[in-house]
Amino acid sequence: DMTEPALGAEVRDVIEDNIQLPAVIQAYRAPAQGSDEYYAFNVLSEILSGGASSRMNRVMVDEKQIALAALSAPFFNESAGLFITYAIANGGTQPEAMEVVIDSLVEDVKKNLVSEREFQKVRTS
Repeated sequence: DMTEPALGAEVRDVIEDNIQLPAVIQAYRAPAQGSDEYYAFNVLSEILSGGASSRMNRVMVDEKQIALAALSAPFFNESAGLFITYAIANGGTQPEAMEVVIDSLVEDVKKNLVSEREFQKVRTS
């Protein structure tokens, strides 16, 4: 059955396969290209995963060592888009552990100001 649930609530899907390293992919609805929010999502992506010193890489790959790679990316078109976060597990890390950290990093950006260093990094990228 290929019927998709109505939008408006969280949708979860677990795809089981014979893989060595699990991954977590989260997608959020995003605004249309060119809107004010569009630019904010681009800044968010740079803060979360723009380079080795980004929050996702620093926390998930370097400090906690729960992911081999972690990234975020906006995908926009004329009417709407998606904002994706993605992480590949390191060793025996469970996907749920990566999901908790990704969620906390996104919440931190929502609740706290971005540091001047991070802001300048985004401006020059």
